[in-house]
Amino acid sequence: MSEPKVHYEVLGEGPPLVMIHGLGGTINFYEPIVERLATTHRVIRYDFNGHGRSPLEEPITVEGLADQAAALIDELADGQAHVVAHSMGTLIAQHLGAAHPDKVASMVLLGPVTAQHDAARRATRERAATVRATGMGAVADAIVRSGTAPTSRAANALVGACVREMLTRQVPENYAQACEALASAEDPDLSPVAGRVLLLTGSADAVGKPEIAQELATRFTDAECHVIEDIGHWTVIEAPGEVLRAIEAFLG
Repeated sequence: MSEPKVHYEVLGEGPPLVMIHGLGGTINFYEPIVERLATTHRVIRYDFNGHGRSPLEEPITVEGLADQAAALIDELADGQAHVVAHSMGTLIAQHLGAAHPDKVASMVLLGPVTAQHDAARRATRERAATVRATGMGAVADAIVRSGTAPTSRAANALVGACVREMLTRQVPENYAQACEALASAEDPDLSPVAGRVLLLTGSADAVGKPEIAQELATRFTDAECHVIEDIGHWTVIEAPGEVLRAIEAFLG
């Protein structure tokens, strides 16, 4: 894409599948499952503005990031795509589906979130202030501990290492602005969303809690909610096989 510049990668042929990462993530979040999905789909991964290799050229909002996703679908997916999103990316996907329902064939929401309550908004803004003052290292370890299940980290040391690497490679100011965008976001009206929706979360997810996913599912016309036992919020990193099987079964 040209304005603003966005880093993206395309792999495979078939129905377009756009992948949106979450706060602190990059296209690398989907690395464990992208090659398999690309055997049946044209997989389009991108870093949203201010994350990974995409620059932050102007202040961002969740609504603006949804419009960015819509523009990418127009440019790379002929106007419509299946959408897989994680964490903050699921809120972007919800706004995408609400504002541009014709561009979304279906949605898979991993560790889905809704607009934050007041205490969470304050905590997210405090996190932004912390990283501005002292850098990403000040929050990375706490996010790894709270965002991944102890069983996941015990089973595979790379789980925590992978999440921490994505976090510490972020530009602190860019991450802080994304925190502020999340803290300012509201829930969209999801009634325009006509496509099927899969909500997938972990039983130990402290962010996209199972009860949040189950309540969010009721806001869609056609949605199903699945819970994977003993994993936390970084679903694809913690349980790539189970997540992949669920996505493949959903997409058919």
